[in-house]
Amino acid sequence: MLTAPDIADYSQIPPLPSGVCVAPLQRPAGLVDDWLEPVRRKCGSAEHRIWDELFARQMKLVQSRACSEFLRGLERLDLNRGGVPSLVAINARLARRAPVALRGDAQARA
Repeated sequence: MLTAPDIADYSQIPPLPSGVCVAPLQRPAGLVDDWLEPVRRKCGSAEHRIWDELFARQMKLVQSRACSEFLRGLERLDLNRGGVPSLVAINARLARRAPVALRGDAQARA
């Protein structure tokens, strides 16, 4: 089994046992150099509408399945303001409560 210290160079696929097939490692289009940060862009009205629909659907399901602390956290993040939330706005709300932040921002509500 490979562990994190065994694989220092994440730009290449590590040695794998015979019989394991992999595709060539290439950065997908639309991602910046570190591969974890999506290219920042504005969301269109269709994407905002989809977010609203999916968020409302999930909130109906989560009410009977999640603990009260989780539900209060969702309420405090205020993700149902309409449209895809901005990570800048979420980070501002998080910063008032804890020393954490989310990376990136699609400037969704810009």
